[in-house]
Amino acid sequence: MAESYLIYLDVCCLNRPFDDWRQDRIRLEGQTILDIFKRFSSEEWKLVSSEAIEAELNRMVNLDKLDRIRKLLQVAENKIILTEEIDKRSQEI
Repeated sequence: MAESYLIYLDVCCLNRPFDDWRQDRIRLEGQTILDIFKRFSSEEWKLVSSEAIEAELNRMVNLDKLDRIRKLLQVAENKIILTEEIDKRSQEI
């Protein structure tokens, strides 16, 4: 089998399928994210999650949307754990 791409989607991307699709741009972006998730389901690509995503999700107030996003993240096979080195680098950037 060919090598899979590892894909990291930030929380904004993860929210997009559940945003109001009345605007063309939001609908297009939301559909694109759903198409990306089809690639995860077919194992063509692999979703990467992180502790940073979890921290951001823990601040969400819309619990319905939070539940839906957590269901999407269940396909993630890899999770980036924050280390001192990563934290230091993030401060530099």
